Amino acid sequence: MASAEAGSPRSPIRLGLCAMAKKAKSKPMTAILTRLSRKFGHIRILVFEERDILEQPVEAWPVVDALISFYSHGFPLEKVAQYAELRKPFLVNDLISQRLLMNRQKVYERLREREIPVVRYAVCHRGDAGDDDALLEAEDHIVLKRRHLQQAKPLDADDHNIRIYFPSTAGGGSVRLFRQAASTISRRAACGGWASFVYEGVHGYGWPLTSSSEVARPGRQGGARPEGKEMRCPVILTAREKIIAKKVVEAFNQTVCGFDLLRANGVSYVCDVNGFSFVKSSEKYYDDCAFILATLLTQAIAPSLSLSVSCPSMDRPPLVRTTFGTVMELRCLIAVIRHSDRTSKQKLKMPVYGKEFYRLFNRHRGDGGRRFEAKLKKPAALQELLNAARSILMQAGHDGDGFKESPKEDRSSSPGAGNARQISGINRKAQLKFAPRGGQGAALAPGAEVGAEDGDLLLVLKWGGALTEEGRAQAEKLGRAFSMSLDRDFTEADVQQIAPDGSAALIRAMCNLGNPKAACRGMRDGIEALIAQLEQMELQPATQLYHGETVELALGRWQKALERFSTR
Repeated sequence: MASAEAGSPRSPIRLGLCAMAKKAKSKPMTAILTRLSRKFGHIRILVFEERDILEQPVEAWPVVDALISFYSHGFPLEKVAQYAELRKPFLVNDLISQRLLMNRQKVYERLREREIPVVRYAVCHRGDAGDDDALLEAEDHIVLKRRHLQQAKPLDADDHNIRIYFPSTAGGGSVRLFRQAASTISRRAACGGWASFVYEGVHGYGWPLTSSSEVARPGRQGGARPEGKEMRCPVILTAREKIIAKKVVEAFNQTVCGFDLLRANGVSYVCDVNGFSFVKSSEKYYDDCAFILATLLTQAIAPSLSLSVSCPSMDRPPLVRTTFGTVMELRCLIAVIRHSDRTSKQKLKMPVYGKEFYRLFNRHRGDGGRRFEAKLKKPAALQELLNAARSILMQAGHDGDGFKESPKEDRSSSPGAGNARQISGINRKAQLKFAPRGGQGAALAPGAEVGAEDGDLLLVLKWGGALTEEGRAQAEKLGRAFSMSLDRDFTEADVQQIAPDGSAALIRAMCNLGNPKAACRGMRDGIEALIAQLEQMELQPATQLYHGETVELALGRWQKALERFSTR
């Protein structure tokens, strides 16, 4: 294992790469190693020569603190396992588990042991008693052990001669897949006898998945670009697919692990595990992979070191299990922050049945498109609603007329119920919404009165949002600061008095304001002009303002604002 001094400035982490030259010198691996050496100065990379791997004894191989090693055709996996036993480096991908990846049947067995969803499959060992007789090969499918299947893979994971069968509606026959080279494509062929195979009941290609959660997908069946590469595009994984990816990595002890994922009918299945693999032509994958490897090695070998580089933007949202058993992906946290200068706004909806409410609705309901709704904003209308609620509450204890809810709920339905204070202010309103038996399209003649037999009535109450004692104190403090007796622009001394903490926003506001007393006079003159305009509008009949607000309500609000503004 790494020595106690590994990872110190004098002795950097020695990371060895032991793989066949074709893999070690590939473009994806070169891109990852380049980022490791360029961004992480405490990691020194040693690439084992292929000749040394094949010919030299393990005692002559370089000594490293960590080792990246993975199987490919011709790679002496057992020999590398001997080196790992001798030098005991930190293994990025476990070597013993890689033996399982060489046999597709063992891969499926391990996946099922870990409760990872796998495709429906059956195994046929050619030459074994009974297996040959159990296999029936038709033009468009295979029947094995009474299962109809459409795909065949060799048990040997190093053999990529995979055959897919097409239904007769698609022309029948089969296509043999293989590693593409140049511009070759897979072609349909007649069926034939082979060696031992795993037969899968799937109807498409897997989607290669990497630890960076990027997915590559063939652009068309058997298709290839002119340069011989498959057509690929990124695919966003679901929360459940990310859990599958985590389970696969843990099942085979492979830090960097690619596997084929098949989506069918809303369910995802694992149909192959490839071990160490790359997402080709993906700069984000190269960045993420290099950072993950550097972080892993640093924590395992030299945890005292801290990485001085910023983490790339990585899609690693947490997965949480809900109370009803569904695994969901946490995308964001939403916080609702309320200032303490006003009380919370409240809203209550409840059906009402008393005759008093229907009479109130008939008196205040709107015209045209608003004939199904009555808005109560004026103090007189709200007082009528309060009186109706009190009347029904008094009757509820005798003949049960009125509310169907409990008395406790009835009292809460009327803000200010039981309070003899006069209704005032703008922070409360009520609505009565009528739902006719025949729906909103039902005929409701203007002026016609409705009752409980014609439809249901919904009461909507809104209140709150009034100034708290703290809010009032803040407003008065700010008002005193902006209504200074000095009829001049702010000075440095004024800034130090009003904004001792150097608040940039407050200082900017003071500079824009200029003379505070002149600004207050201008605000007062503006309010007086608006009040005069509202008084003229009040003389005009049936005048309404924005959102149906009455002139009377707006006038009262601005008169109250002027009164408070002038007394401060």
